[in-house]
Amino acid sequence: MSTKKKRTVDAVEYFDKLKGPLSLSRAVIAFREADGISQAAFARKLGVGRSYLSNLENGRLLVSPSQAARIAKALRQPQDFFIKLALDDKLRSEGLRYTVSLSAA
Repeated sequence: MSTKKKRTVDAVEYFDKLKGPLSLSRAVIAFREADGISQAAFARKLGVGRSYLSNLENGRLLVSPSQAARIAKALRQPQDFFIKLALDDKLRSEGLRYTVSLSAA
């Protein structure tokens, strides 16, 4: 019988160590690649322009919480998660090392 404790790994912490913190741009890229479609087609799905999507995916654009909610709705994903990512991105861009936790009002 082994007396070693089994070590559990938090997936988000593991991802952070490998690739850096999850951002809205990385999440959007992951959804687009999972769909296997071009930026132009994905931009139409989100109701935004291709250049807007390119700027978002490449981290040149930070979106507002309301825009993050619209993107989540278009992807049929939880709005609170996308809003959290948008707010975390904004804090990180200002050099603040915090994350946001959201709950429904």
